[in-house]
Amino acid sequence: MNMGVRLSISIMAHSSRESFFPYLREKLGDVPFSIDKPGPENIGVWPNCRRAWGMFSSSATHHVVIQDDAIVCEQFRERAESLIGRTAERNCAYQFYVGKKRALEDEMQIERGDDLILHQTLWWGVAICLPVTMIGPMIEYADGLNLPQDDMRIRAFLKSRSIKICYPMPCLIDHRHGPSLVGDPGTQRSSKNFIGYENK
Repeated sequence: MNMGVRLSISIMAHSSRESFFPYLREKLGDVPFSIDKPGPENIGVWPNCRRAWGMFSSSATHHVVIQDDAIVCEQFRERAESLIGRTAERNCAYQFYVGKKRALEDEMQIERGDDLILHQTLWWGVAICLPVTMIGPMIEYADGLNLPQDDMRIRAFLKSRSIKICYPMPCLIDHRHGPSLVGDPGTQRSSKNFIGYENK
């Protein structure tokens, strides 16, 4: 039961990863892509992320921006809407990916349930989800920051509002191996607890 949750999805993408696009369309349907390109047409990380956030559906209650190197679980939309429906009264943000680099079970943890962790810090940028009412204020706040990566800007906004982040456990999104486009060398860039492992 999703309690009236309507999730819209967009993809933050780069043309160098075009080979991943058919997979994402197969898993997620006909969702919009914000595609950056190399060379003179390159708009940069934050402008591309900003554009992807602006692609939310007018009928949505929540919107998720998924990066182009994501691996998506089966029935992602249904699983995500179910989680949001059970936690929406908390007015929190969501990160559907949990990587290996950060220990969420630490002293900064807010709350742990059977299938989620509620935490005070946003980590990673692979699949961030916000209520649509937060998108405008987030973009306005993030536009005023001079930070190199999109998730750093969104993290700062959420911190400024004391908004908690809900991480599903196991998580609904994994991450392809390989280097990122913003300097991550590519080690340990995968989930430690992905719900779709049994389907690989």
